[in-house]
Amino acid sequence: MIIICMNRPILDMLEQGGMYIHNCFLIPEDFLTLQEKFMEYEFEADYQPHSEYYGNRLQAYPVYETDELEKIDNDLYNKLKDRIKEIVGDEITEFSARLRYVDMNEIKESMQNQKYGIRHTDGKHCAGVLYFEQALDGGTAIYRNQFDQKPDTEVAAYPNRAVIYNGQQWHAPCNDFTYEKRKIICFFFNVDLDKY
Repeated sequence: MIIICMNRPILDMLEQGGMYIHNCFLIPEDFLTLQEKFMEYEFEADYQPHSEYYGNRLQAYPVYETDELEKIDNDLYNKLKDRIKEIVGDEITEFSARLRYVDMNEIKESMQNQKYGIRHTDGKHCAGVLYFEQALDGGTAIYRNQFDQKPDTEVAAYPNRAVIYNGQQWHAPCNDFTYEKRKIICFFFNVDLDKY
């Protein structure tokens, strides 16, 4: 079912499978501070997508993630959440975010040694990524359906660029092997459409 939110054009666009791109997502000073201290957070080895079982990390998309941002840096969590509320409106619910990085040497050793990572959907209505590198071959790819061999849309990574998309749309991370690490903040939220 498609719900048209006439007074919320960004939500309508996301509902229709579109992407919202914001090229200066955080206040520049906040972004530079975050960029400098990114690797000071505590990360744990993990893999994506979490919803599937893999024998080891290298069979999936190996990542390093922090705990929920709300637990480890409430100030940053609130800045991200408030920024998203400004963009899509105050009807977001169940917001969560994590810092994540990918060791590109592990990607080369993994089953994901190619430009696009595993195609997947997310458990929330909307998802997004905040990038830290300028990577033309990095970023996020969106697929019209799970069987497409090539993405329908691809957004390149750029420092402080955020992309928000429908979490039920098939998508994949893009790998740029000219970098040692792919650093991002990934965030997820639901939308309260009961108001409409």
